[in-house]
Amino acid sequence: MTFKGKEITKELLEKAEKCQTADELMALAKENDIELTVDEAQAFLDESADVQLDAGEIDQAAGGSSGKQPYNPKAPCKSRVVHPW
Repeated sequence: MTFKGKEITKELLEKAEKCQTADELMALAKENDIELTVDEAQAFLDESADVQLDAGEIDQAAGGSSGKQPYNPKAPCKSRVVHPW
C-alpha cells in the first residue's frame, strides 16, 4: 500500500491503527518521513474507528455464536410451534 508515494508496510499500518489521537498518528507519520495533515490523520482515525470490531462482533458477523450458548444441532427444540390449521 502506498500513501503520497511512500510505501506503507503492514507493521506501520498496525502501529497507525493503535494510535488514539491525530497527534499520535502525525508523530508516527513524521518518524517514518510521511507528511500527514491534521485533517488526514483525523479522517484515518474516524475511518478505522468505523471498522474496528471486537472479537465477539467478529464471531457473530462470521456466523458464530450469539455469545449465549454454543450451537448444538442435536439439542432438542425447547419451543414448539402450534399451527392453527
